[in-house]
Amino acid sequence: MPNSSLKDQQRFHKISFRLIVVGACLILSAQVGTTQTAHSSILRACDASTYKGDDAGAQINAAEADAKCDSIDASKFTKPAAAATIKALKPLLLGAYTFTTSGDPGIVLGAHSRLEGQGRNYTVVSTTSQTADIIKLSPGANFSYVGGLTIQAAVERTGGAGLHIQGGNSIFREILINPVWNGIALDVHGSAGNNEFDSIQLSSGVGGLPGQGHGNAWNCGILNGGIPKGTVASNSFSHIKVVSTGPPFRDAMVCILDGSDSITFSDSQFVANVGGSDAVAVHFERTANGNAPSWIKFTSSYFESGATKNAIVIDSVLTVDFDNCFEASSLRGMVINAATRVAWYGGQFYNNRQEAVRLNAAEDFDLSEARIGNSSQEAANTFDDVFVSAGISTFKVTGNTFKAIIPTRILPKWNIGIAAGASDHYVVTGNIMPGFYITGPISDGGTGPHKMICNPISGRAATCR
Repeated sequence: MPNSSLKDQQRFHKISFRLIVVGACLILSAQVGTTQTAHSSILRACDASTYKGDDAGAQINAAEADAKCDSIDASKFTKPAAAATIKALKPLLLGAYTFTTSGDPGIVLGAHSRLEGQGRNYTVVSTTSQTADIIKLSPGANFSYVGGLTIQAAVERTGGAGLHIQGGNSIFREILINPVWNGIALDVHGSAGNNEFDSIQLSSGVGGLPGQGHGNAWNCGILNGGIPKGTVASNSFSHIKVVSTGPPFRDAMVCILDGSDSITFSDSQFVANVGGSDAVAVHFERTANGNAPSWIKFTSSYFESGATKNAIVIDSVLTVDFDNCFEASSLRGMVINAATRVAWYGGQFYNNRQEAVRLNAAEDFDLSEARIGNSSQEAANTFDDVFVSAGISTFKVTGNTFKAIIPTRILPKWNIGIAAGASDHYVVTGNIMPGFYITGPISDGGTGPHKMICNPISGRAATCR
């Protein structure tokens, strides 16, 4: 019995020691948690409406200048306005209202800034200036964020941009832009790169309380480049919708200009709606005598420009790829006036007034594995599905299917027409041509000796030469 009692006492002391240790750990843990809570309370969000100023913009700037403020809450204003530029150097939260600016720019962001609204058509940032940038990220304004708002104008625009981005490595998401001249502009060498855009819509009013504003003018929906030297590189766009339902785009829905380099678009739509304004979907060009747009890629995207505008116009490019894209209902699907390496893989061209593809001048063109049909809707037996101008060399048209997608008596003259001239070094093979033409499947006017033409044609065995 004594031995048993001794063992019980020893066991009791061990349990007591363990309880003391656990209790001490809990106390230490609580203290650490308190310290963390106390630290987090230091991160102060300041209510801009409580600061003095002539207008909401001045009140926000006063809050921004307060060293005690880590972020600015501007959500409690009712009808805010700003006569001077708002300097959003700290995270800035806007409310569900229309914020009218008149400075140039209206709002300027700094590095690691965050401008966030309550959602598209709930938070609207507008301007009373015809030419001011509405929201701007200057060079050095890197690693920032803008999202959850609408950008538009209270007056007819003649210049400026809704989003003028000269900084890099930033994210832009869930934004609606109504007519503001240039919707998004990126135009500084070595600075305005590595930005990401997702779920952006450029339109002319898509409902909601604010309507479309009074900007009434588009130049480019998205403008990348336009610089005399250097590059504006590695900007990526996904889930972009540009819808031409109001004033026309003077240049194009997307303008890819000199200096553009390694720009990508995916899962996006560029559409001129019936009843809206016809507009070029994508225009590749040099406007500042800079480097040709280079290494551009579109993936799984849709282009439609209306009966009077070409969907894709290439006046200058060094390498552009279109993978699994769809083009329809335009004057022409794609017009190439000057280019080095243009490739279209898969996807479709349909229902164009004239040609699906017109190749006026290019080197290294590749059209493969696409479905093409219902061209020459303007007049039957007048335009070809694919037309190659005289003297064009080094091109491939391979593995395509030329077939109407809807029953019609309006059919093209030729599926593939190569104009009479000195074209050489080309391959036209493996194309399926089951009779959806009026004059014939292929017209080969190229006189060069280095070519291969071999296609299965309806009504006769494939002939190769």
